[in-house]
Amino acid sequence: MATTLPADATKANTDQGTDDPKQALLDDLAAVIDKFNTLKGALGAGAQLSLDPNGGLQIIGRAGGTPDDISVKLATDPGLGLSASGLILLLQAASGLDLAVDGLKLNVDGLTAITAPAVADTLAIYDASASGSRQITFANFLKIINLLAEDVSPDGAADFLLTFDASTGLAKKVKLDNVAGATGQWQKVGSTVVASSQASVPFSGMDLAGINLYKVLWNNVYTSTGGTIFLRFGDGGGIVTGPNYRYASHGKVSNTTEIGTAQENDSKFIISGSLGNSIGQPSSGEVKFHGFGNGAMRAGCRWNSGGFNVSSKGFFLVGGGQITIVPASGTYDQIDLFMSSGLITAGDFILEQYIG
Repeated sequence: MATTLPADATKANTDQGTDDPKQALLDDLAAVIDKFNTLKGALGAGAQLSLDPNGGLQIIGRAGGTPDDISVKLATDPGLGLSASGLILLLQAASGLDLAVDGLKLNVDGLTAITAPAVADTLAIYDASASGSRQITFANFLKIINLLAEDVSPDGAADFLLTFDASTGLAKKVKLDNVAGATGQWQKVGSTVVASSQASVPFSGMDLAGINLYKVLWNNVYTSTGGTIFLRFGDGGGIVTGPNYRYASHGKVSNTTEIGTAQENDSKFIISGSLGNSIGQPSSGEVKFHGFGNGAMRAGCRWNSGGFNVSSKGFFLVGGGQITIVPASGTYDQIDLFMSSGLITAGDFILEQYIG
């Protein structure tokens, strides 16, 4: 239980010389009593100075004989002060601190805003590994991206990147499909790297309705037997293998031998000359394709290719054509590149779409 000093205590009560230890202790309280008297004048006649049973001094302000809590109030000048209602805590304006019934709170809205941050500016964070509050610079904060899970199948039509728009000076988001920067660009939408022999290279998920335009590029391709590259189209019902491919092509081997053909009802497009069968006899080329027709969607394509054959003689071939049958689904959405004979031993194949 706290021991209460008399309300009319003064320094004179203890200002006596004595060898009594108890009296000496009272002498040491003289300065405290003087301070209490000052507080008493500010708090009112009902103020009480007590010894707290847990140690220390306790000041209780009274109004009408009822104890009041020491108040804490927001003010424009920082520090501690006294008022008629008790001891007050003075907080600096725009300090970002608010007082609530459950304690002192950080109020971000109360801080001064900046519009041109520097990489050395800091953010307040909680460090879980240290179980404590820390600060971190903007530059270091962005390093967290290297720890995030990778999106291995981003949706170009729905996913976004964070960017800075220099024309407006603002941070913005950009859809992945628009990362090329503007219309009139080719954008990669698929790829296949042949590292060991395989029979074909298929691509699907395209939309050849309307005038959508795609192309496949191939590079450093060679085969097991030196065949030529064939191309077929398909839809959800599968690849069209019937005699519905109409095309013409022209080329040469070593600037002397004519190659190429014209077909009305073939079962595929022939889009290259005879390829080599070793790493020293590579070929490359591209084929562009699109849908066309008034309501009855067909597919057209044109190609060019060049490289070396099994005799290490150079060749080139250009051509174009259309598939004359309309698929049951109404539009073609897949292609298949395969060899006239043997397997594709190695090569890079890239599918791109034109964003117009």
